[in-house]
Amino acid sequence: ANNQGISGASYLSQAGTPATGGFIRLANNQVIQWRNQGNTGNKSLYLDSTDVFVFTAPLYVMGALELTSGLTLGGALDANSQNIDNVNSILDVNSAQVVGTRVVDARIDDAINSGDATTDGVIDAIRDALIAHGICVAA
Repeated sequence: ANNQGISGASYLSQAGTPATGGFIRLANNQVIQWRNQGNTGNKSLYLDSTDVFVFTAPLYVMGALELTSGLTLGGALDANSQNIDNVNSILDVNSAQVVGTRVVDARIDDAINSGDATTDGVIDAIRDALIAHGICVAA
């Protein structure tokens, strides 16, 4: 087998308290690194002091991904972002409550009064369509 020049029964870190099993046994906050394609820096994988895995490069998942204990998204979404489908429940999105696939917002029932009857009619039609299609509901 091609082992990329690495051989041994296991690799045990001499730092801290390493893992008690596995092929590579590292202590908390130790880093595995790869050189990036442009040869301008390293990309790291490590378990931080709060027991969260950190990977310092974009992460692409090929195939299904099942999360059983939650997902935290940070940073801005880019132009290549795709939809997240089959969401059962989200509690808070930018301080707007979301239940299932509906935004719950008391303002949906606010009286529309822009001062222009045509504008009010368009806004009212959009609001009715949002409610009719189950996109938002009043609190």
